[in-house]
Amino acid sequence: MSKVKSNKLKDKKEFENHHQTIVDGFNIFGWHLAQALDEYLNENKGGPDFYGNRILKEKKEAETAWWKSYKAVVLAFSEFILTNEM
Repeated sequence: MSKVKSNKLKDKKEFENHHQTIVDGFNIFGWHLAQALDEYLNENKGGPDFYGNRILKEKKEAETAWWKSYKAVVLAFSEFILTNEM
């Protein structure tokens, strides 16, 4: 059983926000299936923002740094695909 689903965790909600942020950002890696690439990337690069903003509201320095790094990866990947589109 994963730690996220474990009943032994004190604050499961914190991990749920991180998990959902990753899941929503992961959609951008399906770019090769999109017919309208620009539209697809613009729509999905904002995907992790909802749960990412929940992480920012916690105002924990390490969590804020994690969120900013993850968001930077999603945006950088989106820009890379747009500039190197085949």
